[in-house]
Amino acid sequence: MFLIAHDDERLISFSMHVGDGLTEAEVQAIVDSIERSTALLARAGNDVVFTTVVVVDTDHGPTAGQRKRIGQASKLLARSNQVLVTRSAVVRAMMTAMRWFAPADAHNHQETFATYEEARAWIVQRSGHPAHVFDAMRAELLGRMRARTTPRSSA
Repeated sequence: MFLIAHDDERLISFSMHVGDGLTEAEVQAIVDSIERSTALLARAGNDVVFTTVVVVDTDHGPTAGQRKRIGQASKLLARSNQVLVTRSAVVRAMMTAMRWFAPADAHNHQETFATYEEARAWIVQRSGHPAHVFDAMRAELLGRMRARTTPRSSA
């Protein structure tokens, strides 16, 4: 399951991926979200940076084709602070290695952490947004996730 929340005023997106692999509809939602973020950033002015938090709690990462679509869309987001949260030490190592070999980009900053608390500390420092903003977005997504997975009782 993939869920996303947006704060268009602060230019923040917060997403969570749990359970099974991404569906094509979910990948399209990610691409649409990135395009939305790109358009908001373009209207915001040159000194504004978009903030993205992605929490992954699954062993089912995107396929190669899905990664390519997401990567192509992400290249359009000119100024961003991005944080990925994943328990997978392998994914964290791969992300670190990719940053080592990628050309330096003064406008895009990405880090990967094992816990939300570590990621939140970094993104609060980088973005200047207060922690409670990220916590509220996370709580919203967790609530939506529970609502989708909780069986409804028949009355």
